[in-house]
Amino acid sequence: MRRTPALLACALVAGGMLTAGCTVTAANGSVPACRTASSSDIDGLVLMAQSVPTASKIPCVRLELPGWSEGPVDVRSGHGRFTLANDRAGARAVTVELTRACHLVGAVKVPTDHPGTTRWERIITIAAGYVGDRYYVYPGGCVTYRFRLRGETRAIPVSEATLSLGLVDRSVVEAALRDRSDGRLHLDP
Repeated sequence: MRRTPALLACALVAGGMLTAGCTVTAANGSVPACRTASSSDIDGLVLMAQSVPTASKIPCVRLELPGWSEGPVDVRSGHGRFTLANDRAGARAVTVELTRACHLVGAVKVPTDHPGTTRWERIITIAAGYVGDRYYVYPGGCVTYRFRLRGETRAIPVSEATLSLGLVDRSVVEAALRDRSDGRLHLDP
């Protein structure tokens, strides 16, 4: 994950900047990475966590697969979003959104693949690609995967995206930020 001046400015200022109205739109390469939850390069995870202070889990990329690339990140108070592009399915094949709550109208509850969450699916169409939404609901938050897959790939990239995306517990991000700052910064001031 590459650091950008805008990310560092918001992520490292006394912890509460996003709740004061900071908005960050970052270039490619700033998508929160699950592997950084235990390293010193946690800026993307911190920003995403601060966007929804009630969320007990933070979405991230846990595995980079061939044919997939990171798109833009948009983080603001109450909402965090990043996109993934796929060389077969399009530039915005998957959009991952973190919000306080989800609108589950038309979705069906299915078994979850992330402990501590309930999972809901809404298939919109399978003609000329695949369009559907997946929701992970948990205490204080909801992560939505919006699949907009073009072409004849059908749902194959859905499986790949499912493998590459993950959730990190907020407490892990908080501990990493405390360690990185020698106890000076806190995720939730």
